[in-house]
Amino acid sequence: MHIAALLVSSDNIACCCTATSKKKTIEKLSMLLATNIPDDKQEDSENAVTADTIYKALLERERLGSTGLGRGVAIPHARIANIDHTIAAMFLMNTPVDFETNDDQKVDIIIGLLVPDNEDDHHLENLARLVTQFRKDGLCKQIREANDADTIFELLLAIDDD
Repeated sequence: MHIAALLVSSDNIACCCTATSKKKTIEKLSMLLATNIPDDKQEDSENAVTADTIYKALLERERLGSTGLGRGVAIPHARIANIDHTIAAMFLMNTPVDFETNDDQKVDIIIGLLVPDNEDDHHLENLARLVTQFRKDGLCKQIREANDADTIFELLLAIDDD
């Protein structure tokens, strides 16, 4: 799966985001990811997928170890019951946030992923592709210089075509 395909559209990219901490960033990311959950999956039930359930899942994953890659990039991700496909969203932060990365660099590019709980290891391929692409300084520089979500999405589409 390609990066732009995971994001689906530029609507899932938010530029100029502001948050004061990793938790606040994950909370806002959870809200954006939740906009991609079908209404019938958000209805009151034991298996409802809401921004709150997403937030809790992402935080639980962070407790296992930081999802910060270094070089100013983090990929918070979690398995979620009751979704049918991988859901992604991306933030470009105004002010970098401490994500407890190994290189101690604050994070300004954040890609959130939700993976179906019953999915096999296919999500690891998606994660590996993201890690490979976002470890490239050129890509990160271009994203940081982009003016809007549409420009970032077009950039990611071009990478997917390679």
